[in-house]
Amino acid sequence: MQPSLRTAAAKYASLGYGVIPLHWIKDDGKCSCGRVDCESEGKHPLGEHGASNPMLDAELVTAQWEDTPDANIGLVAGASRRVIIDLDSLAAKDHLKDICDLDTHTAMMTAPISKTGKGWHVHFDDPSGSYAPSVGTNEDAGIDIRGGVSYIVAPPSRHKNGTTYKWIQGGDATTAPPVTAWLHEYLTGRRKAPALILEDDHVETKGGRNNLLASLAGSMRRRGMSVTAIEAALLAENALKNKPPLPVAEVTAIARSIGKLQPTDVPEYMPAVYLGDLIEERAETAERRYTFLNETQIENLPPVAYLVDKVLPLGGYGLIYGRRGSGKTFDALDLALSITTGRHYHGLATNAAGSTVAYIMSEGAAGLKKRINAWKQARLVTTIPGFHALPTSVPLNDPIALAELCLALDQLPSAPSLLVIDTLARSASGLDENSSQDMTKYIGIVDSLRERYGCAVVPIHHAGWNAGHERGSTVIGDAADWIMKVSRDDQNIVSCATEKVKDDEQPDVWKAIFVAQDGTGSGTLEPDTTPVPIDPDIELVILAWEELSAADQAQTSWNQICQMVGFGSKKTRDLRERRRHDIESTGWRIVAGTNTGKQGSGYTLERISRVPILTGE
Repeated sequence: MQPSLRTAAAKYASLGYGVIPLHWIKDDGKCSCGRVDCESEGKHPLGEHGASNPMLDAELVTAQWEDTPDANIGLVAGASRRVIIDLDSLAAKDHLKDICDLDTHTAMMTAPISKTGKGWHVHFDDPSGSYAPSVGTNEDAGIDIRGGVSYIVAPPSRHKNGTTYKWIQGGDATTAPPVTAWLHEYLTGRRKAPALILEDDHVETKGGRNNLLASLAGSMRRRGMSVTAIEAALLAENALKNKPPLPVAEVTAIARSIGKLQPTDVPEYMPAVYLGDLIEERAETAERRYTFLNETQIENLPPVAYLVDKVLPLGGYGLIYGRRGSGKTFDALDLALSITTGRHYHGLATNAAGSTVAYIMSEGAAGLKKRINAWKQARLVTTIPGFHALPTSVPLNDPIALAELCLALDQLPSAPSLLVIDTLARSASGLDENSSQDMTKYIGIVDSLRERYGCAVVPIHHAGWNAGHERGSTVIGDAADWIMKVSRDDQNIVSCATEKVKDDEQPDVWKAIFVAQDGTGSGTLEPDTTPVPIDPDIELVILAWEELSAADQAQTSWNQICQMVGFGSKKTRDLRERRRHDIESTGWRIVAGTNTGKQGSGYTLERISRVPILTGE
């Protein structure tokens, strides 16, 4: 006896498959979506869980099928660690047997195989998600590849012809034979061969995603392909080529709108064909993605809310980078622990005391306990209940790993206010740091975590070869709300310099030294209070300036005070233009003034009002 759809779907999830609900065939033989012109009956996704976000939890799957007990079952290939050969006819099956080698033929004799409405699904193991979906053409017509985010309809779903999908070999067990050497060559060759599927190295970003899919759909329709085939191909290409992917409903709308046309009536320029239908369909929904603001609404926008005052917004994207041994991990740990305990960070207030913070420590996890104990001792903190560490790397580019990370984050006491990823390199495994395309994808993954949890995300990264900027593509820093550069000089003085903030003035450079904390085996970064030697020339100017009365200072310019102590124009200009930081270390700074007399250049000095680096909390 066939299990119920709910039982089968829950079992698939418990065995590690990525499960999505699909529309089903009603008793009258029509698709449950209610569309008269539906050409994908019982096969297209139902609700919010499409191929890009399958369900991996058996309880979640059970709840879904309790709400929609008749829903057909979809299994997403990549999320299920499978590459699946979809044979839609006996001729396709025989052709595959004719061209494959003995090892592949033997493997297929033990592979899980299900019977579809008119063909077969043959499963192979693909734990790394190496193979992309493609539609068979020419001599491979009828042999489609389901990999990545493409999906199949699984037993015991009901086909529109009245039959039921059934396992005929291997059952629903998770064991499947690995891809053979011949099959690997065949699958990779399919990706390189001329076909209707675009080359895998092309990625379309916002602005061209609809045009990309519409153009592809038009090409397929002109060749006489059905709406079902077009929709399946577009969903696969959408997930592979569009960053971020379009919603499943929009992809389906493109396929169905173009599918209404006769192949001979499909024009070369597709957007004009489907846009009208798409606008009408969106007009019927209550959700609106875009709304223009008028002057009054802009004026009433709330101020930026900060997790760390002036630098890191709530839910923002920050970046801490530096060379190895610079102290960037110590600084990142100070950031995380300061936020959850409500301490100041570099003299800046944090605004999420008691919140949950999560720290992924790919490197240096063995010293985590020592570093935390040292921080607690230095800050007189006895407990940090909001801090949670994951002492392992997470390859965010791996959909399974990303899903597992989300499941782990979901188990925390509350959604994190901050997620630190230490390091970017370890979390971007499989991506090229120097590729703007790959790093755009990485930032998209970071953004998805920010949106899901409403948290700030701060990767820790390495400096480039000259230590003047972060390593890799400029995309990494361009997208950031805040960038902190951590460096260490020959005297072991650590400088934490904010290189970028979006909505406020950059705070002063924070200088620190490493202070060992007794009995912990580690230490912390503490403010450097070593007196800075004053340059004799600067000291002479400042002493002369301080001897003037307030009234005289108001009438004296920088050029005049330098002339009073005997400096020529070259030294006066050099001090003003190149030694500003040294001057500021004395508690004064050069500013544009109002005195522009004969000897004046329009510059004067003013006292700096400094904020204490650390508070006494």
